[in-house]
Amino acid sequence: MQLFYYDKAPNFGDALNPWIWPRLLGGRLQARSSTLFLGIGTILNEKLPEAERYAVLGAGCGYGPAARTDHRWNFYAVRGPLTALAFNLDPQLAAVDGAYLLRKLDLPAPFGPGPRIGFMPHWQTSLNTPWETICEQSGLRYLDPLLSVDETLARLRGCDGVIAEAMHAAIAADALRIRWLPVRLTPEFLDFKWRDWLSSVDLEARPIALPTTYHGVIGRKNESLVHRAYRGALNSTAYAVWQDHRLIVRLRKLRRKFEADAGFGYLSNERSMTRGLNRLEVALDRLRGSET
Repeated sequence: MQLFYYDKAPNFGDALNPWIWPRLLGGRLQARSSTLFLGIGTILNEKLPEAERYAVLGAGCGYGPAARTDHRWNFYAVRGPLTALAFNLDPQLAAVDGAYLLRKLDLPAPFGPGPRIGFMPHWQTSLNTPWETICEQSGLRYLDPLLSVDETLARLRGCDGVIAEAMHAAIAADALRIRWLPVRLTPEFLDFKWRDWLSSVDLEARPIALPTTYHGVIGRKNESLVHRAYRGALNSTAYAVWQDHRLIVRLRKLRRKFEADAGFGYLSNERSMTRGLNRLEVALDRLRGSET
């Protein structure tokens, strides 16, 4: 099988694929194969490349229309009930996200020094926001989604709580039994994939809306003098600094809540997590023993 995942940007969630699956599937994975293996990510959509066969273990849908399936598809397990429903699958195939298999692997030692509450933005948000500075001023450990998986896991394991815009920061934290809190920073927050995962572990969680990290507005044809002045103000350095200050204030409050209240944040219960992980492991064994 050929491992397929989103690799246009080296971000933590997608980079878990080449970190986890070779450790679990070994020689079953090849550089080139007529069968695509779909493990971790919101990738079960119409953008998938053509292949003779597809093997699904833990992936989900959400970005765009779901892939059109036929006899070439083998579903061993999917991320959650919403993905199972989208493909009209047996509900028993709804397991959990493949990242929960981190629990079955040897992990990097925790990185101890520094703040104990971490923050990971979505990788796209990380490209245009000074998160390292914002986290430092908020008293948070910055979990850069563009670092290597080993370094990210080490930093994550050194946390007592994680504030997560990136869904796989929350999933990895949950798998490692670290409290987490979802936040939303942009309108692009994809609610479906979060609900798909959360329902797999019997959780409901509403993301906390934080001040936007978008700075400024673009010009438009025939804009009025009022709009031009408005645009100039929003594109100013002073406005960007004010936006970042608002964000820092909110993040400080969340960090203090984590530090003061051992019950603050979310964590799936052991029974729900173990049920989903068991389904995933059974599916993994089936895949290992198949001719896919």
